[in-house]
Amino acid sequence: MSPNLPPTPQTITDINTLSTFLSHNALPGHSLTTSSHPQFDCIVICASAILYQAETLFAALSSNSTLLTPRLVLCGGIGHSTKYIYDAVASHPRFRTLAVSEQVTGLPEARVLEQILDVFFNGAALRARGCEVLVEDESTNCGANAVNTRKVLERAWSEAASSSKGIETGTSEKRKSDHPRTFLLIQDPTMMLRTKASFEKAYEDMQPPREIVCFPTFVPQVGVISVSDSTPGGGAGPRSDVCVSLGSSGSSSGKGETSKIVFSNTTPPPEELWDFERFYDLIMGEISRLRDDENGYGPKGKGFITHVDVPQDVEEAWERLRAFGVGGR
Repeated sequence: MSPNLPPTPQTITDINTLSTFLSHNALPGHSLTTSSHPQFDCIVICASAILYQAETLFAALSSNSTLLTPRLVLCGGIGHSTKYIYDAVASHPRFRTLAVSEQVTGLPEARVLEQILDVFFNGAALRARGCEVLVEDESTNCGANAVNTRKVLERAWSEAASSSKGIETGTSEKRKSDHPRTFLLIQDPTMMLRTKASFEKAYEDMQPPREIVCFPTFVPQVGVISVSDSTPGGGAGPRSDVCVSLGSSGSSSGKGETSKIVFSNTTPPPEELWDFERFYDLIMGEISRLRDDENGYGPKGKGFITHVDVPQDVEEAWERLRAFGVGGR
């Protein structure tokens, strides 16, 4: 990460503006463990290295007396980010036993989630209560998450219909009418908005339109702290804390101190989040992908997603951060 990114109030505001926009949290302040939780025809969780999301969802599914959903889809194949999930499992205080026993090594990301669900949250009991757990373990990007989820759901419906006496598999239109209409979508917050647009694209031929509700479980936020050079280890905090370290001449904190941009979230704690450089690169690169122009993923570009409006304040925040020469495409 370039040292040109200053830990100023404007920098902090700009990073948080991008993060909030991309997280696209449709249920702010909501907890799936409350008695007033909404019901969804289907919950889809796309695997990510932020295991807090799976932990939150699976705890809610196993603890609620009423079923949150009749269908749960676990998404994720093997791709360039799969190693981060293996690493997250290995360092997790609870789930690392799966890594020690090599129960996740080489598995697609969705199968890692399945292991966590079954071993730590009694997936068998959830299934016995009537929740159909489906696994989509071939996708390697947001678009494939959406397209393959639809295929998995339609295949499950067809198999259930054909195995029932007196019920025929029916036409494609019949399968559409029986398809889930309300989805709760859980994804890495940095990719949440693009994933929603990918699902909208995958279901754009269906009427009435499917309702896609985004729930990243948390919104990453950052702040600034001052750390004395006399701190053991030279003032370097945990791997996810440190983004930028300025020399004492560039710090207003006083001689011998450096200013650092850190995650300000306490739930999940910073040590369960990304390496900060990865987080920053993710949010910077995501804005370019969301744009509906010749270089973006929208209908006017690659056509991977539906149209997404990028607000002016988000564009301005991205431009200010890009001026420091770090992150983005």
